[in-house]
Amino acid sequence: MLKSHFEIVYNQIVDDISIEVLHQDDSMMMTQLTIRKGAVLPEHVHPTDHSAYLLQGKIRMVVDGIVSEFIKGDTWTMHKNVCHCTEALEDAVVLEVYNQEGEIEGFPVKQTAGKFNS
Repeated sequence: MLKSHFEIVYNQIVDDISIEVLHQDDSMMMTQLTIRKGAVLPEHVHPTDHSAYLLQGKIRMVVDGIVSEFIKGDTWTMHKNVCHCTEALEDAVVLEVYNQEGEIEGFPVKQTAGKFNS
């Protein structure tokens, strides 16, 4: 079984990639994924659907064998259990929003960040 990118990044399996939880409640989670130029997030899947917005940089994704490039301002949706990988063609920052359905493998989902969290 493929790992989620939460498990890959949070457990520091990939250098030059970091993930931060910006907001989390009972139904949604928002994260910021920072990827340095040249870094590759290996093939992985997400246990839930999610939407993403590229805040900075340029990335290449391979989804089910189809190669796509995204630039600052692009958005996309990734459906659950779809295998994909990501390479940063420039330093990149991705905002991701998840419909949280239970635990996310390998990631402490109770962790929160931000000045407005109680």
